[in-house]
Amino acid sequence: MTSGILDTNILISALMNDSTSAECGEFVELLQRGDVSARLGVLVLHELTYALPRALPQMTRSKIATYILEILSWRGIECDVPLLLATAEAWGGTPGL
Repeated sequence: MTSGILDTNILISALMNDSTSAECGEFVELLQRGDVSARLGVLVLHELTYALPRALPQMTRSKIATYILEILSWRGIECDVPLLLATAEAWGGTPGL
């Protein structure tokens, strides 16, 4: 299976109600099941930490950390899962980091 590169905008749009939400949501479901695969870069996770609360003000630091941990559990995600899990847990549990 050929994998692509996952973009921050897909992850954010899947949570919103905009013109691309349905399509992005369907793609996220495919990633969750492992029907498609995509590389997840550390910069995408970093961007989520500041872009999510701007796009969705109800997303607290704790909710963002939980969402990132959820993304890392999706079957179609390709990345250094142990490293990014440790990074997300440290970020989520360390105010000001």
